[in-house]
Formats: sequence, structure tokens, C-alpha cells
Amino acid sequence: MPPVSTTQPRGYCSEYKRYLEPNSSTEWNEYAAEHYSICYTTEYANDVESVDEWMEYAINLMKDKYGITQLIEPEASRSGSFPLASEQIPLVTSIMLLPGPNDMADTGNTRFMLFAYGGFYRGDQWVRDAGMAAIPYLTPSHSDWDARPAWGVMRLPPDDFHAKNLVHEFTHAIQHSILGYDDSVPVWVTEGLAEYEGMFNSTEYNKTVGFDSLVRYVHDRIPDQLRCCRVPGISIPTFDTTDIYFGGALIMKYLADTFGEDIHVRLMHHSHPTFAEALAAELETAGTTVPETFEDLQRWLQQKYRDL
Repeated sequence: MPPVSTTQPRGYCSEYKRYLEPNSSTEWNEYAAEHYSICYTTEYANDVESVDEWMEYAINLMKDKYGITQLIEPEASRSGSFPLASEQIPLVTSIMLLPGPNDMADTGNTRFMLFAYGGFYRGDQWVRDAGMAAIPYLTPSHSDWDARPAWGVMRLPPDDFHAKNLVHEFTHAIQHSILGYDDSVPVWVTEGLAEYEGMFNSTEYNKTVGFDSLVRYVHDRIPDQLRCCRVPGISIPTFDTTDIYFGGALIMKYLADTFGEDIHVRLMHHSHPTFAEALAAELETAGTTVPETFEDLQRWLQQKYRDL
């Protein structure tokens, strides 16, 4: 049975169905927590507890690391504390534990989707009171997950894979709260950072064995997808990767190991005209340059590979 909810149900499970699966016959139940809801079917009610534990973990991580708060606060962005919100409307994410695979999610796919706004009519005027987002996820005890002992490119056991995916996707809710629809931060940064959080801020297995797998993957399969220093479309020296998930995660791991994990926060909250300028400024403050850092990244990767 799912844990007892202490938050009033929001009714957004039916909104997901209305907007994204209008022809579905799925009957949703809702477990409501302070910052999110878990939508599930009766058959898979026992999955709610473990998903809730990882969502609570993700919420606390994002509060501690990124300064996300649960309420819209006056002058919040100027104080460095950012609300979990969409366009200054509180953002509530529903984790949709799908009772079977579909085109939204299966064992190989999930996503973060900002799809609608909730609200009410005040006279003839519609008043928005919540941004609605969804993470469709094939429920963890579905039989499809029994087909293999490990999942994903990093070959993670199911429980570790679920933890990584849930933290990854919820990281996008926090990124949306900070960035909104600003696309000046490259996708390799947002996806790489989400993969970093899911990998290195979840289970011990992901942090250790998963890291070894990531090093092997980047070293053996995509070394040419880490690029510096003239990147197409960018006028100043910078680096990036065309493997936005795993190349991005490796770069974020290197930055955290070398300069401290707070560099992620500063890069997400930067006030420079472009991300390339923000990265260059960070490295200059640390006493180095983009080309020097990229050379050190290459040496770091080679050393991590030799240590395996």
C-alpha cells in the first residue's frame, strides 16, 4: 500500500490524462506530497513508497544545492533563492507511474514534460494557480523490468536505474524554475547536469560502479565527441560535447571534482550574456583558461581510465 498522504490531492492526474492521453482508459489514483504528486494505478500501489523516497531525496538535494524554495517569494531571484515555479506560478510535477509501456515511457524512455496550467475562474477571467508538469515512467514493478539484470548504457541494476532516472528528470523541473524558457544554456549542460545529478547524487552503486562505466564509455566510444576550443556558432573559445547525456555528465563530474560542485550552481545562475562567457569567467576566476581546462579534462579522463 502507498504511504498515507498528508497533502490535499490536486487532481492533476486526470489533467495529464485529458491533455496527453485523452483516449486512455487508465484510472489514476493520486498520492500527493508537498511539492509533487505520484499518480498510480491500484495494481501497482506498492511502487509508490520507493518512488516517494527518491522524490523526497531529489527535492532536498535541489533545495540544498540550488537554493530552490517551495513558495513564490518576493525578490526571490535577487536574493539567490529561486522558487520551484513556472513563470512565477508554483510548479507541481506529477510522476505518472504508467501501468504499461506506451509512446510516453517504457524501459528505455522517460521525460520531463511541462504541459498545462491549473487554475480557476474569477468571474469571466481565468486565474492560473499552478504550472503542471509530468514525468511519465513505466512503473518499477512492471514485468518488463524483469527482462534484464541491468539497464541503460551504464548497465545499472533496476533499483539504481530507477533512482538515476527519477532524480535526472526532476532536475529538469529545477532547471525550468531557474532558467524558464531561456535557451542560452546549451542542451549538453542541462542534460549533462541532470544525468550528473542522477548518477552522482543518488545511489552508492551509481556513484562508484556507474562512474567506472561512464569513464569506459566516454574513453572507448565517444572521445572525439568532447570538443574544444572553436565550437560552431560560438565566437569565443569554449568546450562542449555532442553526446549531451554521457559526455555532458562526464564534463560535469570533472568540473565538480576539479573546482567543487558549486560550479554547477554558479553556471546555472549565471548572469553573463552567453554560457560560453560564463564558463570562461568561472575558469578565469579559478586561475585557468578554457584551453588549459580542456587539456586537463583529457588528462583526468586518461588517469581515471588507467585507474579502472
